[in-house]
Amino acid sequence: MDPVGPCCNSPLALDVSLSDWLILQVPYYGVFEGDPLCLRCYGWKGARVSGIRYYRDGADVTPSHVNSELSIKQARTRDSGKYHCTGSMKTGIMVTKVNSPTVSISVQELFSTPVLRAAGSGDPIEGSSVTLSCVTQLNPQKLDTPLQRFFYKDSRALGEPRSSPDYHIPVAGLQDSGSYHCEVQTVTSSVWKQSPKLKIAVKRIPASQVSLEVQPLGGQVTEGEWLMLNCSVSMGTGPITFSWHREGARQAMRTETRSSQRMVYEIPAATETDTGEYYCMASNGNAPAPSPRVKVAVKVPVSPPHLTISAAGSWAAIGDVVVIQCESPRGSAPILYQFHHEGATLGNRTVSSRGPGSLALNVTSERDSGTYSCEADNGMASGPQHSDPFHLSVLGMPSPHALLEIGGAGSVPLDWGDGGTSCGGDCGEWDMAAPCLPRVGAPPCSVPGTSVWWAGWTPCCSLGCGTLPSIPPSCKGAPLGEQGPDIAAS
Repeated sequence: MDPVGPCCNSPLALDVSLSDWLILQVPYYGVFEGDPLCLRCYGWKGARVSGIRYYRDGADVTPSHVNSELSIKQARTRDSGKYHCTGSMKTGIMVTKVNSPTVSISVQELFSTPVLRAAGSGDPIEGSSVTLSCVTQLNPQKLDTPLQRFFYKDSRALGEPRSSPDYHIPVAGLQDSGSYHCEVQTVTSSVWKQSPKLKIAVKRIPASQVSLEVQPLGGQVTEGEWLMLNCSVSMGTGPITFSWHREGARQAMRTETRSSQRMVYEIPAATETDTGEYYCMASNGNAPAPSPRVKVAVKVPVSPPHLTISAAGSWAAIGDVVVIQCESPRGSAPILYQFHHEGATLGNRTVSSRGPGSLALNVTSERDSGTYSCEADNGMASGPQHSDPFHLSVLGMPSPHALLEIGGAGSVPLDWGDGGTSCGGDCGEWDMAAPCLPRVGAPPCSVPGTSVWWAGWTPCCSLGCGTLPSIPPSCKGAPLGEQGPDIAAS
C-alpha cells in the first residue's frame, strides 16, 4: 500500500445511515491492480473529527502523515479487505471516539500471473528450434490494456521488451540450456508480474550410423577423374567433427568440424596411388563412430606396349624357340596382351599383375619371317594400345650336300659329320667350338678368299669380310671356333 497525498477527484461511494456519525467514503467503481485507491473518513454533516485512523481487516493501516483521506497510488490485490475508520468527535460537551461502518473493497486482478511454456513435449534436441511462450490472461473488463513482456535466462535479460508473447531460439545448442522466466507488465509499469522459472536442458544426440559414399559409384575411378568421399551420419546433433582415413595410414587425410550431418572430401584428380580402402569417422563430443570400409580402385589406361623378341638381333633359325614379350610401362591390371604376325593373331596372354605377357614361338620355316606386333588392353575407354612393329628374319637349313665355293675355284661337298664339333670334307678337317650347323640363305662374305666362321647357330665373318646385318658383338673380331680353309658361303 503506497499512500500519497490527497485522493484524486474520483467519484466515491457513500453508504450511511442516520445513526452513523462517522462516514468512510470509497470509490463506487471497480478497482483494478495499478489503479489509485482513495478512502475518505469524515463526520456527519461536516462535524469535526480528529485523530482519524484507518483499519483493514482489523489491522491499522494509517500512514504516518494522514488527514481525512487514505490514498493508495497503485492498488494491489493485497489491498483488498474490509475497511473502517475511527475518530474523535465532540458531542455536546463530551469528546467521543466513534467508528465508521465497515466497507468491503476488492482490488481486481488486471492480468493473471504469467506462465512460461516451451512448445512441444520433453527437452529440446540440439539443432531444433525452441519457442517459449509467456502466457497470461487479461481481465475481461480490461482487454484493451497493452502489455509488454521480458524474457530472462539465468536472470539475464534476453533482448528488449516485446508485445508478442513468444520468444524464439532458431537453432538450440547446448549453451541454450538454463533457467528461464518471463515478466509481464503494463506499458506504464504500474503492474508487473513474474512467471515461475522453467528449466530447459538441450539434449545432444551422439553421432551414429556413419556411412561413407564414393563418387563415382562403386569406387571405380579412372586416373585423372574427380574422386569424392561423402561422409554422413543418420543420427547426431550439434557441430560434428568429420575425419577421413586411408587404411594403413597413421594420420587422417583431413579433419573438419561443421554444424551439418554430411561433409565431402574431394580429390580433384585421382592417381593410381589413391587406390586403397577408405573410411571416415564422426564425433560430436562423444567417442568417434567409424563408417564401414569402402574400396577405391583408380584404374590407369594402358600405355603403348613395348615388344621384345629373344632372337639375336633380328635373326632366328629354323628350330629356334623365340620368346616374344609384350609389356606396357603403365596400366592397371589385368591387362590382355595379344600377339600378331603379319596382322594375324598368334595368341594372347592375360597378366593379373605388373609384368610382361610372353609367347613362345617355335620357328619351323622361313614363313615365320615377317612383321610382329602386340597390343595391350585393360578394358578402359581409351581402348587397345599397339606396339611398334618388329621385323624378324628366319635363316633356312641347307640340304645334306650343300656346296661351298673354295676361293672361287669350284665347288666341293662338305661332310657335316654328326653335327658335333668336327667338320670335314675335300677341303680338309677343322674343329669348331660349337656344332657345325650351317645356315642356308646366309649372305656370303663379300670378298672371295676370306674365312667363314660359325658360332653355334650364328655365321660370323673374319675382319676382312663385309659386314653382315645385325652381326652379334661376340662375332666381331674374334671367331668362336678354329679357322678352316679360306672359303666363301655359297
